[in-house]
Amino acid sequence: MYYIIDRIFKTVLLTTGFVILLITYTSLRSIKYYAQTIQDKSRHRTIKHLTDLRQKEKIDSFFRSILFPKKHINNHINYSRLHGMDKAGNNKKVLGDKRFREVALTFDIGNLSACKYILDILKKYNVKATFFLANNKSFKVKSYSNGKPIYYRTLEKNKNTKDLAKLILRMHEEGHQVGNHTWSHHNWIKSIDVLDKKIKLSKKLFINEMDMVNKRYKEITGVNLSPVWRSPFGACDPKIIRWAKEIGYDHISWTSGLDSLDWTDYYSSNSTLDFLKKKTKAGIVYLFHLGNFLRKRNDKIHEILPELITWLKKQNYHPVTINRLLDGRNNKKKMPPA
Repeated sequence: MYYIIDRIFKTVLLTTGFVILLITYTSLRSIKYYAQTIQDKSRHRTIKHLTDLRQKEKIDSFFRSILFPKKHINNHINYSRLHGMDKAGNNKKVLGDKRFREVALTFDIGNLSACKYILDILKKYNVKATFFLANNKSFKVKSYSNGKPIYYRTLEKNKNTKDLAKLILRMHEEGHQVGNHTWSHHNWIKSIDVLDKKIKLSKKLFINEMDMVNKRYKEITGVNLSPVWRSPFGACDPKIIRWAKEIGYDHISWTSGLDSLDWTDYYSSNSTLDFLKKKTKAGIVYLFHLGNFLRKRNDKIHEILPELITWLKKQNYHPVTINRLLDGRNNKKKMPPA
């Protein structure tokens, strides 16, 4: 009798313990799930509130804190527009000449899905811009394999990139300035030094990356790139800027806060246009991209270009290339009509 009672007691005890553990585990999972749900809803509400584009620079700062180690923050190009180095080896600020009310439209390489549209608009409004080329992945719109898109590189020489090469040739033939964005589009501060241990940052590697882009551009157009470059993600430091300067390239960034964020879903095209108008002043540099499939919104940021250019001209601003923007520093002549 005692044996039976003992077995029953142990069974009840074990069952009770198991049930308690199961309830505890389920409760913790439920709490975690609801906490995550609340966090997601809170994040969604926060993003909605950020449609007030006066908060946009806070988002830029957030991305900077992720992309760049703290030791490089003071040298980060979004805090100053760089153009090579001064004699002391420090970052040299560059501003367009405010007397001429010049601004620069610049476009970093993307998948080139928006490139034709952008070139057509610039031609229609007789505006010259500056492009920075890298060997980014691209997308052949009409090619599918089992319902999946086919990707290929934008600068590599093969049958898939013939149409893309024609777009790059158009940039040259239509008088735009074309600079370097490095071949592999590395984050030269973080992904080389920190994330990818297999790749060691070196002067030789960096120069080779620059030379590869120039060589391919020359194969397409017959001429060298303009001697300006922009570091991918805006990630660079005085050492890398100095290496580029040694082979003849000046670094060009964009004006702090004037990243259109066309690669994100944070803002609609209309709110972005309103923001850019508010931030526009003489000497600024806008940042756009030549297409990006990361953006899921139906409205495309590059489609604001006609209205932005029209507005700029009405406000007596002159969209020019980076070369023209910088040359204006020592140009005492009056700006010709737009």
